[in-house]
Amino acid sequence: MCLPRIIVLIAIFLFNIAVGIAPAIPKYGGTEGIYSQWGLGLKAVIMGKAFVGLADDASALCWNPAGLGLLTETEVSAFYCRPFSKASGISYQSIVMAKPLIYSLGDIPELTSSLGTIAFGVAYSRVGGLAETEPGGYTGRTFTNTDLTATFGYSKSIGKNSAFGLAFKVENFRLYDYSDSGFGFDLGFITYLLPQFKLGIKLENIHQPQITLKEESDIRPFTTWLGASYDLFGYATLSAACSLQLSGRLSGHMGGEIRPHPTLSILGGYSSDNREITAGAGFRYDFLRIRYGFGLTGYLGNTHRVELTFFL
Repeated sequence: MCLPRIIVLIAIFLFNIAVGIAPAIPKYGGTEGIYSQWGLGLKAVIMGKAFVGLADDASALCWNPAGLGLLTETEVSAFYCRPFSKASGISYQSIVMAKPLIYSLGDIPELTSSLGTIAFGVAYSRVGGLAETEPGGYTGRTFTNTDLTATFGYSKSIGKNSAFGLAFKVENFRLYDYSDSGFGFDLGFITYLLPQFKLGIKLENIHQPQITLKEESDIRPFTTWLGASYDLFGYATLSAACSLQLSGRLSGHMGGEIRPHPTLSILGGYSSDNREITAGAGFRYDFLRIRYGFGLTGYLGNTHRVELTFFL
């Protein structure tokens, strides 16, 4: 069976999954968790979350696990941000590792093949100093809200230009004296339709994480993502994506990356879901890459983000 036919069959398979499970998913999926908003890496956030059709680093584990299958280097990446400069006590950090599995007999290219890529990531958010109140008013005590998400993913390439991926995640949410955990999984597919043009699809929360605190429950929404990216002669990349929830909420995302030098990249983007304009830059030297991102939120102050990545 030729590769283009395989790609078409996979796209049909993903579409049938979405159609088949749609009637069983609540029309209102609750609220997005912080993990869906910030993910596991900085590049996607700087590019306005227009990453499902690009997914070219370890953070693909969150944004489109299929992208892991096209990676050629082992990456370990740590991400930190202070979400709102005007609000103290709020932090978000993550770490992710992606490792391609290569099977080789000596140095013979014909006997070298890929067994796929595995990845693991952890994201943690903390909001401290929340005021405790009672019917009589403020008690003088404070409490903390935390959200921890662990994700494991696997992706396998199909030929040299396409890949299919799966991500399994567990979320633990804690508020005051209450906590609960829920699990979910995502499916992704990515392919080069042309040498410069890449298309990606992600079905997020096919199994929806459900968090119950005391008597209140919240279910993370099932979301379909579609995106594409286009490479301009190796010097720039344009990327766009849209996300649709069964509740009818539609969001648009766009981003770009300019590479004036092989070691330097300048990035920017816009996301309509939170109306945030983002910009940043990255610098890579040998096995080390540093990225910085800046966001104009317009609500609680600007956002500063940093990421450090090692290539092994």
